[in-house]
Amino acid sequence: MNISLKRPRVVSSLAAIVLFAAGVLATETALAEDAAAPPAQSPTSNQATVSSQPVASGQAAGLGPVSPGSASAPAPASVSAPVTAAASASPASGQATVSPPVSSAQAVSPTQEGGSGQPVLDRWQAAMAAKLAAIDPNAAPVAPPIGPGPSLKTGASGERVDRLAAQLTARGLLAAGTYQGVYDDAVEHGVRDFQVSEGMTADGRVGDATLEAFDRAPAVTAAALTATMANVRHLAASAPREFFLVNVPSQTAYLIAGDKVELSMRVAVGRPSRPTPLLEDRITDVILNPTWTAPTTVLAKDKLPSLRRTGHPGIEGATIYLDGEEVDPALVDWSLVTADRLKVVQSPGDQNALGRFKFNLTNGESIYLHDTNDHSVFSRQNRALSSGCVRLAEPRKLAELLLGREGWSPERITAAVGRERTQGIGLNHPLPVRIVYWQATVDDGGVVHVYRDIYGHRGQVGGTTLAKGEAPTRAALNTGAEAQPKAESADVSARAPEAAHQTSRVPKPPATIVAERVSQVARCSGYCGLKLY
Repeated sequence: MNISLKRPRVVSSLAAIVLFAAGVLATETALAEDAAAPPAQSPTSNQATVSSQPVASGQAAGLGPVSPGSASAPAPASVSAPVTAAASASPASGQATVSPPVSSAQAVSPTQEGGSGQPVLDRWQAAMAAKLAAIDPNAAPVAPPIGPGPSLKTGASGERVDRLAAQLTARGLLAAGTYQGVYDDAVEHGVRDFQVSEGMTADGRVGDATLEAFDRAPAVTAAALTATMANVRHLAASAPREFFLVNVPSQTAYLIAGDKVELSMRVAVGRPSRPTPLLEDRITDVILNPTWTAPTTVLAKDKLPSLRRTGHPGIEGATIYLDGEEVDPALVDWSLVTADRLKVVQSPGDQNALGRFKFNLTNGESIYLHDTNDHSVFSRQNRALSSGCVRLAEPRKLAELLLGREGWSPERITAAVGRERTQGIGLNHPLPVRIVYWQATVDDGGVVHVYRDIYGHRGQVGGTTLAKGEAPTRAALNTGAEAQPKAESADVSARAPEAAHQTSRVPKPPATIVAERVSQVARCSGYCGLKLY
């Protein structure tokens, strides 16, 4: 017999009402503070400001995107205070037990902020400037444009293949007079060479990203380089000595330490419908063999519909909770259940969506870095397919570097992972993280690569322009936490960023503050039945 297993919600309702009242008081206080707060003064030094909250200051920190004409000196980035310990919880709750660091270091550590991470960024700016100088933004694209349409590969023919061959010939990648009217080996070889020059996966096919690169106008390339150089310059003004840089458009990450790049790897980022937000943050602890708790967004959009259709959430090794109690999904009438009553926790192991390593950040968006159980995604050209979190192609390397500083040898890490027990290790020196939106990068050989605007920012994130001190919220970004490892991504044509860099403090409108407080009350109460957001 199917049952709903509903329970009275009186206690939750009362708690939510109390929290709502507290939220109203907090709103009144915030309104008074915002009304009385004076405008921020222009900084006179690169000394970092230490705060107790994670920062996601977007354009103000050079995370991007900014207007090509915005070249004013940036304000120093804020720095979050180190986290020294985390509360323990049972694996069933989806939270790992985190070991506190050996010492309680509240001061800014040498690995956090120091302004000596500039040499790498300076070299990148110089390389981009050289490429920009060689571009005539008024020049026409290489003619003729291939034009929109399905992917092109070996064996294809038709007008678009003819245009592709003409482009390859004009670029010196296909010998004149050798085109035979079909996408043959010679055409494929030319496409591969073009992909290599653009920093792409050389698969010999013309998909969305390769097509955009072929047909990109010089003016678009120039605008992307100009905006990226401004963002790099802004970040360099307050760059930590060592930090982990995640660039969304290129879907790559770099560990920058002093004057060199210690580590670089491919990453997978949020799909356009669930974009990865731009953040200033820190890795505070490393979780070995993490559990994965499906966030509300994923529950509502993916897992609950699956339970209603098949009686299974579509997650291997999952434990299902309804109203806080473990249930057999076969005994529940899921048509009567709402997502706020459901909790799905995936046990550690090779099947886990987070893989074997999770790197906790401190933001309020449930965004973090992690391994994955499907490494095939890193062979794809378009890796914008997650639900907002960042998947790392080589998480083990990052884990060994961070845990090595805590006295962990590679052999000890291997042994701990092999036990398949969730274990968290707090970091004495949290590693700064910057998630940026730069449409150009520089590879190890100094070659500049330009990437398409996968989110269609045009100077905005999810339709909300970031001002100094404003974090891109889940509501603004339509961002959920990490979902299943396989998902489709949309094709977004390249566009040039256009937003202006803002350096003054922008008070939030009262309506915005009220909405945020009400949303916080709803999340804290755990009872969505009040329809507070």
